[in-house]
Amino acid sequence: MQENHTAVQTETIDETLSLDIPEGFQQMSREELKQAYLTDRPESWGTWDKERHIMITVLWKRNPGILAVLADIRGLAHRNQLQTEKAYAGHDYLLEGFFSMRAEKVPLEGYRFSYCVNGTAQHAETILLRHRKTVYSITCAGRKENAGTDREMFRRIMESLRIS
Repeated sequence: MQENHTAVQTETIDETLSLDIPEGFQQMSREELKQAYLTDRPESWGTWDKERHIMITVLWKRNPGILAVLADIRGLAHRNQLQTEKAYAGHDYLLEGFFSMRAEKVPLEGYRFSYCVNGTAQHAETILLRHRKTVYSITCAGRKENAGTDREMFRRIMESLRIS
């Protein structure tokens, strides 16, 4: 089996999270992020590979309120999933399940889902983590037919996570 030696670029988000992003990705502009999320929220970052139709985005909220501070990260993931389900109402949203992982000794909780946009089946994974008083939501989304390779790439990206 041949190993994949794809070059990576380290991206630092919110001066706190560092991720190794494979070559072929370009940072999204504020306008592209606005179009993707239908909001002009400044606490966001994204990168995408237009050729492979895959996007990785990070949203964060500082001091997210007492519930987010007290709740465990698994509970936050479940609450976030319900918000995602509402946001994708009318787009054939399907929850595929929850999962847990760790990066840099930090517990990460996530969920996988699929949806449809303009007749194209999509897949996504969202992972949540809390660092100090900030909750981060990291999402990888792409075309459904590429879900296997996209998920493997996203797993490697999340394993590269460093927190400062």
